[in-house]
Amino acid sequence: MTAALITAITSLLISFLTLFQSLKTQRLQKLQFDKTQKRALTTKLYELRLIHYPKAFEITECLRMPKGGGYDPSMILNVKDELNLWKSGMINMIISYDALLAFRELRKALNKQPGNGNIYTQEQESNIWKARAHFRKCLRIDLGLLHEGD
Repeated sequence: MTAALITAITSLLISFLTLFQSLKTQRLQKLQFDKTQKRALTTKLYELRLIHYPKAFEITECLRMPKGGGYDPSMILNVKDELNLWKSGMINMIISYDALLAFRELRKALNKQPGNGNIYTQEQESNIWKARAHFRKCLRIDLGLLHEGD
């Protein structure tokens, strides 16, 4: 009887240890799987950003601070329309929150009507320039292309 009791207790103890080890292994495998999935999604996200973000850099390139000042209102309208078109597609799915806020800031600056009739004020031009720089910086951060000078 004692031998049977010892065998039963030993068997139960081994079963519990096996169960514990099995659950631990299963949890580690799930964590590893989740990590692999996130890495794959992050890679795909970067690939999509590398495809779509350069267009935003092309569009905003013409927003350089003009020598002597004076952004052309028709050019500003064109840039605003192109940026809206750019963002209307895949970008809504891949843009980071910070870049989205910077985009909205730039669009807000571009939406302002020229303060002096058909000419933007110095403050408006400065706001457009700063918003452009911030937007491009956020895009670079999304791509991991931030340089020390930025």
